[in-house]
Amino acid sequence: MPHPVNRFISESDNHAALEALKTIIYFSIFNYPLKLDEICNFSVSKNKDGIQKDLEELVSKKVIFKVDDYYLMAQHRESIEKRIMGNQMAVNGWSRQRKGLLLLLNFLLSKLLAYRVHYPKAIMIKTVTLIFL
Repeated sequence: MPHPVNRFISESDNHAALEALKTIIYFSIFNYPLKLDEICNFSVSKNKDGIQKDLEELVSKKVIFKVDDYYLMAQHRESIEKRIMGNQMAVNGWSRQRKGLLLLLNFLLSKLLAYRVHYPKAIMIKTVTLIFL
């Protein structure tokens, strides 16, 4: 029995278009719109021009929607705004985590150097142990 989505997809590029559509459907479960590059990354076919042509065909048949550079199953602009805001929060969170990690590494390095001054032979044993862990 043919897949129910096949009636929207031309027979010539059935596999590539179906793979792109599967990717969009999967991410639509999480209300996460995708850009063309992201669809290409998750698609079996790596032909970006072919995938873009298939996506434009699906958009013209109103199977999927294109808002700005994003492809999604339903025309919800708020999911795009939510994605952009979430990506920005992730970038901001990473910069804070990086600062905290650098602070921790500086603290540990200063303790290690202080320990080395008091116990120069013991530090060599600890260093070798740490390297092989």
